[in-house]
Amino acid sequence: LVQAVGRAAGALDEEDALEALHRVASSRMALLAGAMNGDSVDILRQTVRERFAPDCSLIWQESFEAHGIEETAAWFATLKQALPDIHMDVRRVEVEHGKRGVSVSACVALSGTQTQPFFPMFPVGELLSMLPIQVAQEYDSDGRITRDSCHLCIAGQLSRFPSVVDWLVESAPALAVRDEGARMLQEAMEGAKDDDKVTIARQFEGRVWDASADPNANFVLQTCLVQLHPQDLSFVAAELEGRVAEAAKHSIRSRILERLLEQFPAEDLDSIVGELVAAARTLCRNAFGNFVLQRVLEHGTARQRSAVVEALRQDAVKFSQHNIASNVLRCAMTNCPPEDRRALAAVLTADPKVARGLERNRYASFVMREVRALGRHASAAPALQEVSL
Repeated sequence: LVQAVGRAAGALDEEDALEALHRVASSRMALLAGAMNGDSVDILRQTVRERFAPDCSLIWQESFEAHGIEETAAWFATLKQALPDIHMDVRRVEVEHGKRGVSVSACVALSGTQTQPFFPMFPVGELLSMLPIQVAQEYDSDGRITRDSCHLCIAGQLSRFPSVVDWLVESAPALAVRDEGARMLQEAMEGAKDDDKVTIARQFEGRVWDASADPNANFVLQTCLVQLHPQDLSFVAAELEGRVAEAAKHSIRSRILERLLEQFPAEDLDSIVGELVAAARTLCRNAFGNFVLQRVLEHGTARQRSAVVEALRQDAVKFSQHNIASNVLRCAMTNCPPEDRRALAAVLTADPKVARGLERNRYASFVMREVRALGRHASAAPALQEVSL
């Protein structure tokens, strides 16, 4: 559409074309708001038919999708019928370059009284005032809307409408697996009262294993782990026990383990860490498990960190040359107690010829840099101090 607007305006430069598109989009939004605020559902339907492309799509809250002009017009008519006194106020329209090209976004505020539960989180018969709706649109070369995505921004509504929290609690498991639903829950976890946060989080009790592997729900769990006190989320760790190594190797579940290790008191995670240590030789070479081990080395107790080093020490020379495992060894050399670092360094430098080869290795050289730093410490063993390039 930017190119089309530019040609129509006489080959405008891109900045001018974007400004022209902004005017087009603002005009479309104003016309739609005028029809929405009017008294006639038929006029609203006709306005949608005129301003949307025949093959358009509309997405509402990631839970409903309309395809084609008639389904889209019917959705707007349903909204109008559910809130007969609806008033739509266009607050802001922006045009910018995005991942999918040029996009139009708008913030609108809706007011009105529900006669039907179009917004299930709000009570029927109560005046809804200035509900913020975020709109994202795409246009064709004729200036018609081809895609309209709308979602309610709920974060600021939690204190105004307690019913929103009740709805989130009831709907949390279903919302979490949808992109927009997960974002809504994350907003709630950041803006709700502490008691409400705990109540929402507990809806995942008994569901942690599945939620931790879901591309959307895992972000909700991570937010819970960051926002809440560990004592309120003990069920998360409990539901991963027995399958920790499997979770650590998973591209998504591993993130939950990382947050657990970062947020929970290390002494409360002995069982989790024990399973990680038992599989450390495999996990240190895994694309995801290595990060979980690094979190143990960064946040674990001295005993837990020593256990990881002991599990890796025997084959430290081999692991130091591995493109992934070398990162775990380097992390150990910078985070473990001095005695563990010296034990690890002793294995790496036991054979001077091998040590010189490690210093020239693409991956091991970074580990050996930490060994040399340890060797410069006054209390280091003389053999370590002799390591050089």
